[in-house]
Order: sequence, then C-alpha cells, then structure tokens
Amino acid sequence: MLKKLSCCLICLICIVCQGQTNSSRALYLEFYGASIPVGINFASRFPNSHFGYRAGLSYTIGDIGEWGNCGKNDDIRGVNVPLEINWLSGSLKKSSHLEIGVGVNVGFYEHTEEYEDFLSDSYIAHKDKMFGYFVFGNFGYRYQRPRGVLFRIGFSPKIDLGGKYGIGGYVSIFSFVPYLSLGYSF
Repeated sequence: MLKKLSCCLICLICIVCQGQTNSSRALYLEFYGASIPVGINFASRFPNSHFGYRAGLSYTIGDIGEWGNCGKNDDIRGVNVPLEINWLSGSLKKSSHLEIGVGVNVGFYEHTEEYEDFLSDSYIAHKDKMFGYFVFGNFGYRYQRPRGVLFRIGFSPKIDLGGKYGIGGYVSIFSFVPYLSLGYSF
C-alpha cells in the first residue's frame, strides 16, 4: 500500500509541476512543526490558485515517556515524510500571507523501551521497528518572495490517532508544536 501511495504522490507532483507557469516553488528547512525536529521540504502552488502542497523528508527523534516514570525510558527515532495541502490568504502577488494547511506525516521508526531492573541495578531494553503516522494542521505566517527568501513561523496541531500505527501508542495524543522554516523560492 505504501508503494502505491508513493507512486500516486510522485505522479501528482509531476503533473502539477508541468502545468506551472509562475515561480511558485520553494525548498526550505523546517524546524519542529510536522518535521519534528528537522526536515527539508519542497512546496509549490497549484496553477493560478491559493492552494498548494508540500512534500518533505524529516528525521524524528523523541521521548514518548521520561526517566523517573517507574524507571522507564520510551523513545522513538525514524525517517518520515510530511505531506500537506495548504492555502495562502491575500493576493499571491504579495509576499506576506496567512498559511493554513492540513496533512499527514508517515514514516518508519525504531521504538526503544528501557526499563530499570531494580534488583540487578541495570537496564533492560526492548527495540522494535514500526510503521507509524500522525495527522497535523498548519497555522502560521509565510513570507515568500517570487525568487529569493522564504520564511515561515507558526504552530502545528498534531493529532496522533493511536491504534496499531499511531506513534504515541494505543491512546490518542493531541499537542501544539511550534515551527520555524527558512528557505529559497525559485
């Protein structure tokens, strides 16, 4: 299924990029947001539209639990792909916009749980590999010149739906994650 989804996404991006006549593409680094904690993204506008999309590649590292929680350390690391459809306010000829979007982040992760064995004063680790996803929103300010600097700042509400492929385990998790992006428009 993931191969089919990837092929469809690549075809869609190729079709959209061929139909573009204006300089509305950008490449940028995103810190936090959907790219927790860092990722590189390609963004583009649909022809003559306030709507656009972005596709990226990011590396996630995070602590699900915390030390001191019954001697448990629970973290996750992995490579993931944030995909988003977004909308820009105002005239597209201007550089400043309100940006609103919705997307999904899918990836492959290594999940590590470490428990402290109080009897032997050592740690027991359990590692497993998993596919996971979460849904995110995007609310922020976007400054994008036709050719040149791109700057984004805002926050991304993240919703982990839980279940078998949820990142945060079998419970739903909702959080607000700020983001900052710097890049170049071409």
